[in-house]
Amino acid sequence: MNSMLRWFSPPPAIGDRIVTTAPIPSGFLSPPHTEGTSGVVVDTDGRRLVVELDTGWGLASATLRPHQCRVVARDMGRPSFVRRSRAKLTLRLIAILIVTAPIARYLFWYLVMHGSFDGLAAAAAVDLLASAGDTLLFAFTDPIGLLISAAIGTITWWIAFGLPRRNSRQ
Repeated sequence: MNSMLRWFSPPPAIGDRIVTTAPIPSGFLSPPHTEGTSGVVVDTDGRRLVVELDTGWGLASATLRPHQCRVVARDMGRPSFVRRSRAKLTLRLIAILIVTAPIARYLFWYLVMHGSFDGLAAAAAVDLLASAGDTLLFAFTDPIGLLISAAIGTITWWIAFGLPRRNSRQ
């Protein structure tokens, strides 16, 4: 039914926000843009659309046909799409920093205390088990605090990287 409705909708125009419906080749050395990549139409060239796609780490220009995309919002414009992409990139970098900061802190203090990284693997394994025990203890002593911190971390990750996608084509 949804594909039937697409026949009656006008083709994408400049400024429309789109989502790809098929993998889009991106270049010789880079992988193709996946289905579901968001973008904005910046130019129309006959039967082809020139779009800027949000790759997750910046914008990439691509040329595609109208049947390779679906219009999500009409006349949103490139500036709002660029602002949204930059905000998502900033949030992604913050999420990665939140995840990697404790690891970097652990490595820094291990180097300060031991003077080298000798024995790091064994010490990390022991400290990982101790950390799991502390988390279990935290679950019994303050379950609401654990749920709140887990929810904040999960929501931050979902906003930054999106919900996990199920492979609809199997």
